[in-house]
Amino acid sequence: MEKIKTVAIIGMGLIGGSLGMAIKNKDLAEKVVGVSRNIDHLKEAKEKEALDEYSIDPIEATKDADIVFVSTPIAAIAPTIKTVCPTVKKGCIITDVGSSKAEIVSQIEGLVPDGVVFIGGHPMAGSERSGITAATKFLFEGTNYILTPTSKTDKEALKRLSGLIGQLDVKLSVIPAAVHDLAVAGISHMPLAVAVALVNTVCDTKEAKDVMLELASSGFRDTTRIAAGNVEMGRDMFSTNKKAVLRMLREFKASLEKLERLIEEGDPAKISAELEKAKKLRTDMYAA
Repeated sequence: MEKIKTVAIIGMGLIGGSLGMAIKNKDLAEKVVGVSRNIDHLKEAKEKEALDEYSIDPIEATKDADIVFVSTPIAAIAPTIKTVCPTVKKGCIITDVGSSKAEIVSQIEGLVPDGVVFIGGHPMAGSERSGITAATKFLFEGTNYILTPTSKTDKEALKRLSGLIGQLDVKLSVIPAAVHDLAVAGISHMPLAVAVALVNTVCDTKEAKDVMLELASSGFRDTTRIAAGNVEMGRDMFSTNKKAVLRMLREFKASLEKLERLIEEGDPAKISAELEKAKKLRTDMYAA
């Protein structure tokens, strides 16, 4: 694949910074330009070798870019693209990294001018830590990266973006936005809701709360890890993927109620069967 001349990344947090570091580490672009409103974040990103140049002006930074990654909070993605898309050059590919896709894609496809292509994207990588300080060039390796083109998406642009992303050592999937949203609701957004509910259940328990917190060990820590993540990101996940999240939460409550019923009935064989069902799928999913 021919090396990209200029990649611009708007948003120098965990994902944007890690993208820049990975692209530069693998020498996939001649130049990476970083954009942020926080000059200190940009300076730190430069020190971490996440970019070659930086600017606080997204229009100036993206005007000559071949590919623009918008790595802002979900709520800022559409406004950011609306700001830069009139001034990017013909042939520019704009993509985002938001974990909700259908709403973003529907908003943005009508914004971009002729000759400019928007392709929704979602790298399924992250950490309970956030910000450029947590960024690493290895964040995406071995993870899933999803692109959500539509029937309007230029095939050559999709091929070009896929070629770049594929070199980040990710498992690349190309699926419709609605399918993406239901899938991530089940495996990402719902788990966050469950982790938050678990922590808050203990927090709101009046009796033995202090003892619970004192005794909490690896099981509670591992199950609730993502509850320590970025609050703004979680809020935007729930807001922009509301329909799919609510569907999966209803499914989860039905499963939890079934387990509750089995415990109430006190039938060891039925409880074991439910545990075995979960154990098998979990083991098969992450078998070495």
